[in-house]
Amino acid sequence: MNLERIVKTKDYSRISKNSRKLHSRSFLILYNLLMEDDLLKVGFTVSKRVGNAVKRNYCKRLIRVITKEIIKENKFKPAEIIVIVRPSFIKEKYINLKNEFVKGLENLR
Repeated sequence: MNLERIVKTKDYSRISKNSRKLHSRSFLILYNLLMEDDLLKVGFTVSKRVGNAVKRNYCKRLIRVITKEIIKENKFKPAEIIVIVRPSFIKEKYINLKNEFVKGLENLR
């Protein structure tokens, strides 16, 4: 499965307007299913409510690693995904975050 990053503001806006939402304690997942074969686009958002720049960058690095690991282990439908990190993300352990993320992505299998 090919993994691409979502980086443009217009893409974030388009996806957030027309997306389905999956809620969890540590993050919110917005997604749109795609018709293209074997393509998964992922974007990450961490607001200032989470903490200072160091904490926000830590969250982005961690969620990037979790996403890559999960995509290697599982097969997902082609989709555009935005992961919005919530403040409780910082307090959770890695294994809990990974399990929570896998449960959130169950709909994309």
